[in-house]
Amino acid sequence: MAVPATKIHAELFVEERIARLESTVGHVQSDITEMKGDLRRIEGKVDAVKDSVVEVRDSVSALELKTSESFRALELKMSESFRALEGKLSESKLWWIVIAASLLGVMARGFGWL
Repeated sequence: MAVPATKIHAELFVEERIARLESTVGHVQSDITEMKGDLRRIEGKVDAVKDSVVEVRDSVSALELKTSESFRALELKMSESFRALEGKLSESKLWWIVIAASLLGVMARGFGWL
């Protein structure tokens, strides 16, 4: 009789282990299900970020075009202004020479050089 009792005891022990494994597998399955849901949400967020990156890239490209156009317009305005200023400077150089000569003449007269 000792032999059948040992078999029953071994069978119960194996059944307990199988029951524990089944409950553990149930927990693992629920954890994996949660992980799948989390991965789907993360995937949705990643897709949203990809779309945002594309929008930002397009905005930066548009801004680059606008900025380059603005710089070209500024360059043209500045070159026109410098050309006009060069013309005025040549006129003012003549006036500064006349003023300096008259001041030197007044000083020469005052100091008795002339």
